[in-house]
Amino acid sequence: MIGVQVIDMSKRKSKAARCLTATQKWRNEQIDRLCSWEMLCRYIKHEHTTEMSHSDMCDRIGTPKDLLRKILKSARTKINGK
Repeated sequence: MIGVQVIDMSKRKSKAARCLTATQKWRNEQIDRLCSWEMLCRYIKHEHTTEMSHSDMCDRIGTPKDLLRKILKSARTKINGK
């Protein structure tokens, strides 16, 4: 006798909705690791001497396009005390 497995699609959707890597909290916690990985890959491919735009980096690590600009602005204000 051939068995038929019934898959409940509602469970699959809820499982995808709970995907850890899709959450903003996870991305915020892992952003340093993701950036480091991209830089390591560029170094291994001998692409480290060419510039990478901030929008390209953000696209690769799955963050908003202006995130790096905001980080740099925040660091600049903390250093300058303004």
